[in-house]
Amino acid sequence: MFYFVIVLLVSDIITHFTKSKPNLSSVFTVSLFITTIIIPSIGNFWLLYVKSITRTNFKKKPIIILTSILFLTNIGFSITSILPGANFYYLISSGTVTPGAFFYVFGIITSLPFALSFIVIISKWNVLKKKRQPFVFVSIGLLPVLGMLGQALNPDYSISLPSIVVTFLIIVLDLQNQLVVTDYLTGLYNRRRLAQKLNEKIMYMKENTLIGGYMIDINNFKLINDEYGHNYGDKTIQDVASILLRLSRPDDLVSRFGGDEFVIIRNLKSISELREFKHLVIDGIDEFNKKSGKLITVQIGIGAQIYTKKDDYTAERFLQIIDDLMYKNKKMIKQLSEQQKDPI
Repeated sequence: MFYFVIVLLVSDIITHFTKSKPNLSSVFTVSLFITTIIIPSIGNFWLLYVKSITRTNFKKKPIIILTSILFLTNIGFSITSILPGANFYYLISSGTVTPGAFFYVFGIITSLPFALSFIVIISKWNVLKKKRQPFVFVSIGLLPVLGMLGQALNPDYSISLPSIVVTFLIIVLDLQNQLVVTDYLTGLYNRRRLAQKLNEKIMYMKENTLIGGYMIDINNFKLINDEYGHNYGDKTIQDVASILLRLSRPDDLVSRFGGDEFVIIRNLKSISELREFKHLVIDGIDEFNKKSGKLITVQIGIGAQIYTKKDDYTAERFLQIIDDLMYKNKKMIKQLSEQQKDPI
């Protein structure tokens, strides 16, 4: 996408520079053609980006057919538009460019991927909310559409092009930010981001607020890696991450704490909710084991504790407390397992 935008910007600069120079009319025409071809392609990249962050499963065949039709239609209209006297996307005459009879088709082809991405964002709102700010993504997707609407009376790209480039820049900045604050394997918050968000929660919590903390660890994970390989181990981590994300609320903090450890921080309405959610996670893992047909069942240890305003200790200390409770839980599970194998 980066190279597409660079070519787009260079072509647009050349177009503006040569449009009033008759001796460079052929260069102007080629640059205008390249710009017209590339602009609608940016929307496809945005749609793929939205698909990836929302984990939307498109049926490939309809999408490929639709994209191919739009791409070939755009190429056909773009070629026709640069022919002498043509009046499709635009009409070129004496160094001036005016809207053609079918300029609206260019607007539709350009805007359609952004409109589809808007539908995906709305349909996956709760999924996106767990990791991003959906309103920001809606705004980003609307920029090119508004740019095309503003361009309806003028095919000079002075409005549509900046809106598309801004969208691209925001995507790049979002990607860089996510690399800093998320875990590369699961897409969950990393340990740094968890500590930051938990500190903010503690700082602004009210007297009657209850915060539940859960430290979750995959039992015998080293055995999984040794027996089935690291790729299988990575897939197990991703599976557990997906389960935790599915069970959590949009305002919960779900993090990969490190290795095979995960942390969930959530607001609670009552003390009993701490235990209820703990069992919800255990049941979710059990359900996964029954349906997955994996080579080895996934077992977890959980440490859970409530944080209140009067506790008045740091986020790091709270994480240490639930980590200690998790290891006690793992030890208890191991002892029970050994007793079942060798009853007295």
